[in-house]
Amino acid sequence: MPPGATAISAKMGEVFSASDSAFAAVSHGYTYSAHPVAAAAALATLDVLEKEDILGNVRTQGTYLLERLQALGQRSPLIGDVRGTGLMVAIEMVADKKTKAAFGRGAKEVTEVAREAYRLGAMVRTSGPNIILSPALTISRAEIDVLCDALDAAFAKVGGGK
Repeated sequence: MPPGATAISAKMGEVFSASDSAFAAVSHGYTYSAHPVAAAAALATLDVLEKEDILGNVRTQGTYLLERLQALGQRSPLIGDVRGTGLMVAIEMVADKKTKAAFGRGAKEVTEVAREAYRLGAMVRTSGPNIILSPALTISRAEIDVLCDALDAAFAKVGGGK
């Protein structure tokens, strides 16, 4: 029984509340509304997140991950930008670092970096000219080092700049 939720900001909620329009509504189906098993699983998950300070780990490791990848971005001619929040990070690959001209979809350099990283022990996801990272919320500093070292070597092999 998958639990689900829709969350909107107070500012957004005010728009819906203040409108008389029939179109000002958030509507969707509720296949498993208030299912007791799904609710119990969700509550148990929230307990673990709090007791094991998972969000603290996200803040600490996310900062470290972003720092490591931004340093890589400074060195690699294939990286135009590194951005993220928490443990969700994107590495934007570019054909020209000075102009930030993007690679097109299916660029061989993007595929080559992903394949080399995989060969070195890090599975990454690509989306167009971007490498998207969203590791487990419980990732350790040592595991981030494995990920970043693999990416560092992959970018160096494909595009130089190490």
